[in-house]
Amino acid sequence: MSNLVNLSERRALRDTSEPCAATIAEIESLLARAKRGEVVGVAYVSATPNGGIGTGFEFGKSRTGFALLAGAHMLARRMEDEHR
Repeated sequence: MSNLVNLSERRALRDTSEPCAATIAEIESLLARAKRGEVVGVAYVSATPNGGIGTGFEFGKSRTGFALLAGAHMLARRMEDEHR
């Protein structure tokens, strides 16, 4: 399973003084899926308006570490392609 959710607005920079509804909706959707057992691992990168970056991952005993690593590489390539 693969999904890519582009939370950016390509035409203009988003005003970071207000929460991004698309970002919140995606996080809430992932949380709901995790509560149903549909998501058993996650890797993330978060960014703050002042340039701070956070990273993390969790996969417990689900043995999805390699899948998360492969997905992170796929995401990096997709982001590179978008910003060319």
